[in-house]
Amino acid sequence: MRHFLTGAVIAILLLATASPAHAMSVNGCPIVANAVCVGANLDGAALQGVDLSGADLTGATLRVADLTGANMRLVRLNSADLTGAYLTGATLAGAFLAGATGDLAQFTRADLTGADLHEVNLTSAIFNEADLTGASLDNALLPNADLRAATLNGDSITGADLTKANLTDALLIGSDLSFTNLTGAVLWGSRLTGAQFDGANLTDTNFFQADLRRADLRGADLTNANFSGADMRGVRLSANALRNPQFGCDKSTTWSGPNRRKLERYCQRHGSDCPIILWPCPTAERPCGYLPGESTAQKLVMLAQCYPEYAGRPWT
Repeated sequence: MRHFLTGAVIAILLLATASPAHAMSVNGCPIVANAVCVGANLDGAALQGVDLSGADLTGATLRVADLTGANMRLVRLNSADLTGAYLTGATLAGAFLAGATGDLAQFTRADLTGADLHEVNLTSAIFNEADLTGASLDNALLPNADLRAATLNGDSITGADLTKANLTDALLIGSDLSFTNLTGAVLWGSRLTGAQFDGANLTDTNFFQADLRRADLRGADLTNANFSGADMRGVRLSANALRNPQFGCDKSTTWSGPNRRKLERYCQRHGSDCPIILWPCPTAERPCGYLPGESTAQKLVMLAQCYPEYAGRPWT
């Protein structure tokens, strides 16, 4: 009996010590926290809910791998291939993804707070409802990305390519989008309070009903940008950047005579970089305004072009 118990204890101890060595592995890569699997092939692996926190997967391929709900906090995915990978609901807080590539990677509702995504190339990636608060996306290539309802507050997104990206209802409060290409992007209802757009390309960008209070658009290209219904109180922008912008106004009214001269004098006093002046238009339940800037009438958004009752104010 004594020998039997001794043998049983030894067996249990062997199983306990052997467990890590016999943990799930894929092509020689142990699927455990802090694993070192540089260049590993994890293509198509079913890794839902696994713990890979702190793992080094630099240069690994995870094409169509399923990491739904995985714990990947502080994981290293630099230069990894994430083509078609599923990271829905995964925790990637503080993760390193610099230089990662792959089309159609899915990060829906993922936690990417404080993550490093600079210079990623993730065309058509899906980040809807993901939390990227404090993340770095400098020089990221994210054309056609889905960022609906994503949180990017305070992010550095300078020099990024967000061409035709969908940022409907996204939160970008205080984010820096300087020199970012947002051509054709959709920011319907997005919150951009205090955001920086210096040198950004906003050609054909749609800011319908967006919150742009105190945003800095100086130096941005606003050709054909749509600001219909946007809240632009305290916005700063340069008049010479406006080419065919849309503010939801009826532009059939022309400015001439005393009102135009008053506006031109106002612009001459304040220069081309003075703040846009807007306030609520009660009948439309949206802000409306004019941009003091260069004296060329067609480059100015006139308040009275929206509502004649505002003619002569506030520049009288």
